[in-house]
Amino acid sequence: MAATLSGLSKHDASPSEAVICDASVLASIAFGDPHSLEAQALIRAKRLIAPGIVRYEMAHIAVRKCAAATGNAASVEAAFAKSLRVPIRLLGPSWPAVVICDASVLASIAFGDPHSLEAQALIRAKRLIAPGIVRYEMAHIAVRKCAAATGNAASVEAAFAKSLRVPIRLLGPSWPAVAELARANGLSAYDASYLQLALTLRVPLATLDERLGQAAQALGVRVGPLPG
Repeated sequence: MAATLSGLSKHDASPSEAVICDASVLASIAFGDPHSLEAQALIRAKRLIAPGIVRYEMAHIAVRKCAAATGNAASVEAAFAKSLRVPIRLLGPSWPAVVICDASVLASIAFGDPHSLEAQALIRAKRLIAPGIVRYEMAHIAVRKCAAATGNAASVEAAFAKSLRVPIRLLGPSWPAVAELARANGLSAYDASYLQLALTLRVPLATLDERLGQAAQALGVRVGPLPG
C-alpha cells in the first residue's frame, strides 16, 4: 500500500489530464480494498480534483474501518494519514452566487421598466435574498402603477402576481442596525434593511437605486453597475 501511494504522488508530477476523483477510489487504494488495482488504473498519471467533502468522506471511512478492525486501528490511521498526502486539488461545487436583491430590481423586471435588461443581468443565475419588506414594496409599486395606468391595471396586477413566484429567500434584518445605517447614510429604513443584510452576509447588493448603491459602495459592499 505504501508503494501504491508513493506511486500516485510520483505519477502526479507530470500528469496528462485531470479527473474528478471520489472517495471510493481513494479509499480503495489507501486501505487496500479488493478493487484497489482497478482504482489505481483509474487515476494513474492523472491530476486529481475533488470537492472538499472528499476529506470528510475519507475520514468517515477511516473511522468505520478503525471500529471494525481487530487490533489494527493503528495501520488504518496510518493509511488515512498517508492518503492525505496524495496531491488533490480541492474545489467547491458550483453553487449559484447569492445577492441581496431590492425592490427596484424586481420591479424593473416585473413591470418592464427602462432598466429591465440591466436588472435582469444583475440577478441572472443568482440565488436571491431580501428582507421581507420587499413584498410590501412590490405591492406598493403595483398599486401606484395601477393608479397611473389607463385601462391597463389588469396587466399590472398580473405582472405583480408573477413577481411573487420569483424564488427569493426572505430574511429579517437586525433592526437596531437598520436604524443606525439609515441615520448614518441618509437612507430610508426600507433601503437600509437591504444594506444591513448585504453587510451581515457579506454578499453583493443588486439595486438600481443610486443613493442606496452609493451608500453600499462606501461601506465596501459590491454593487452592480448603476444606471447612467
